[in-house]
Amino acid sequence: FTDWQVATQARSSYPCEDESRHARDFMLKPDILLSRGNQKVVMDTKWKLLQDNPAKRYGVSQTHMYQMNAYADRFGAAQIFLLYPLQEWMTPGIPVAHYGDLPNGASVTLFPIDLTEMKQSLGALQGLLPAKTA
Repeated sequence: FTDWQVATQARSSYPCEDESRHARDFMLKPDILLSRGNQKVVMDTKWKLLQDNPAKRYGVSQTHMYQMNAYADRFGAAQIFLLYPLQEWMTPGIPVAHYGDLPNGASVTLFPIDLTEMKQSLGALQGLLPAKTA
């Protein structure tokens, strides 16, 4: 991730304001925001175990997908990664699933992280990042 700026829970955004209280509400704060020029990638960690069941969307909640859509829209991210702990049914370094065509054109990738082989997992993840634009 050497050519990316990495922010970990450092950048937050409030999508709305309660006008009666003059207060900003519903903070959006992704776990990891990568920036390179105008390219943005959001990574969010989920510490639940996925289900080995594509018909049930691997157990990913609809709420999480709404959250990822909000991140993509608010931060201008074209690519979102949901990071989950590697389980025995998953292949290390290979996405579990890829969902495209969010309303802003972004995509969401479910990616397993091998907590015992972090360097390899991060290398595989880096290989999925968008190419540098001119």
